[in-house]
Amino acid sequence: ISNLVSEGITQIQYTIIGKGLQENYLKEYVKNKNLEQYVEFVGEQDKTGVVRYLESSDVLVLPSLITDTWAETQAAVIQEAMFMRLLVIGTKAGGVPESTADILQQFSVPVSDATAIAIMIQKILKLSASDMSRMGEEARNFAINKFDIEKIGPRLIKYAMGYEQKTQKNLEQQQI
Repeated sequence: ISNLVSEGITQIQYTIIGKGLQENYLKEYVKNKNLEQYVEFVGEQDKTGVVRYLESSDVLVLPSLITDTWAETQAAVIQEAMFMRLLVIGTKAGGVPESTADILQQFSVPVSDATAIAIMIQKILKLSASDMSRMGEEARNFAINKFDIEKIGPRLIKYAMGYEQKTQKNLEQQQI
């Protein structure tokens, strides 16, 4: 955020949801850089609170870190954001890339690269409303096709029952 503000980009509001190992450091950083008007810490939120914040947002930024004992796995918050037609800036860490729609991969950033996040925010700010809407809709369709339990549930049952394996074997035998 400090990179953006120093370049005169001030039409941004960054809301940090949750708590974590970096919370105190981030609060001190925001205070020392005089960024309080741009950054809000709202702490842990229940599902309703998360939905409320996502509804009022244009972009989800998920700056995941990798430690010796942890990496972001499925990144359900990315799925939730895409269901709500938000654009996503996600870190190339753990399962984040696989959880992100193809149209949003262009906004993926390396781990621990604040400059890359700032560049992606600038890139998104330059998009037209119609482009943002189109990308959000495409991301939502990706999320529905890949993560909607009503769509994937029957496929999982078929797979668990061996139906898809049998079908694949039949297809392989027909090709021989």
